[in-house]
Amino acid sequence: MKLEGLRLLILSKLADGRLPLYSIPRVWGGPGNGETCDACGIIVTKDEFVIEGTSLAGGKGPLQLHASCFWIWETERQPQLAPRGPASPGYGDPHLVTTRPTRTRGTL
Repeated sequence: MKLEGLRLLILSKLADGRLPLYSIPRVWGGPGNGETCDACGIIVTKDEFVIEGTSLAGGKGPLQLHASCFWIWETERQPQLAPRGPASPGYGDPHLVTTRPTRTRGTL
């Protein structure tokens, strides 16, 4: 699958919930063993590297991805979590995700 097509597929799966938006706190990997990649739907062979992890969202089994699909997922999910709108930090730059804590006078 071409890189741009794979990126669009992953974005589609992020948008409709087939892939989680939130990070996976612990991942592990190793040689594939016939798993189906949750991102591209292609079998991960023994000659390829699979990355697995369990999402904090729960309710689903472990996420299994080709290493390349994992990095695209990781890159594309982060802008989806960013605040939207002109007042938001990084507005207009989909690769810049910045959050700044705010304080109200009299609170810690």
